[in-house]
Amino acid sequence: MKFSTLILVGLLWAGRGLVFPGEVTLDFPPPGQDCPRTRVTFTTPVDLGTVGVESLSGELLGAADVVVLLESRPVEISVVREGDCDQPPAAEIYIQLLSLIGPVRPEAFSWKGGDQPDYAPFPRPGEWMHLAALSPEEGRWTGGLSFRYAASLTDPPGAYGVRLRFKVEYPDLPTSLRELYSAEWELVAAWSLEELTVLLVHGPVSLGTIGPGIYRPGMGFGSLEAAGNPVLLATNRMGELLLSVRGLSASFPLEFSGGATALWSDFYLRADGGMFSSPGEGEVQLGELVGPGWHRYLVDYLYQVDEGDVPGEYGVILEYTVSTP
Repeated sequence: MKFSTLILVGLLWAGRGLVFPGEVTLDFPPPGQDCPRTRVTFTTPVDLGTVGVESLSGELLGAADVVVLLESRPVEISVVREGDCDQPPAAEIYIQLLSLIGPVRPEAFSWKGGDQPDYAPFPRPGEWMHLAALSPEEGRWTGGLSFRYAASLTDPPGAYGVRLRFKVEYPDLPTSLRELYSAEWELVAAWSLEELTVLLVHGPVSLGTIGPGIYRPGMGFGSLEAAGNPVLLATNRMGELLLSVRGLSASFPLEFSGGATALWSDFYLRADGGMFSSPGEGEVQLGELVGPGWHRYLVDYLYQVDEGDVPGEYGVILEYTVSTP
């Protein structure tokens, strides 16, 4: 005789905005200066996307944190050294995190490209990081930069972004000319978080098969159990949420004389090591969450075997619900 449960899952909601990028070309220094001239082409703002319902996956059920990675497409930045120079000077290109837009966690924003092949955060706002070098023999540098933000499902909803500053310097020029011929520009990387309440529930669970060893003389019938099944509740909304579960339907062999009532009376569940309750007797409250925040509940299922169980397939369908008090 086999026993299984099928889980139904609840809700997600929210709204979003749009960001329209555009290509920008800048020339440095102002007209009248011939060599070196620097032409920069880039796109701003860079859209990392939106954390919403479509961002979620079942991988969050077992993850160490409720984080969704937002990642931009590679952003091309072109630096062209122009002008009729007898001895073209070498150029150094830098990037810095200038400022934050909205409640950004700076340690969660990272970038890669140029001299940095792997994602890494900026050490601190305002600190220049070396991006690339342009030798005297090279007239152009084109690099693809990517940006990533590790958004938590508990981050407040709204618009987010960072201002990035870039700089081209010619260190071989006399000190009096370096500032005149240097080039600086800014780029914005932006993203948003929808207002979210998230309920993720594990998939179907098998409690196993009732066999001869389930009965022990002097001890009676044992039980079928499945422990540690994850249920994730997360929200970036303020306020209290309640997580509950109820029995929706049951299936059993025709020869099972007790019917649904008898089956539900022997089926129990609990969350996080609490007291076992039967969802067949009505809605069972598993826990509460004060937002913004998240909690991963570990749910145990138990079916108490008795002499009324006959060979065949048994199962129940449960409905998990999130509500406000």
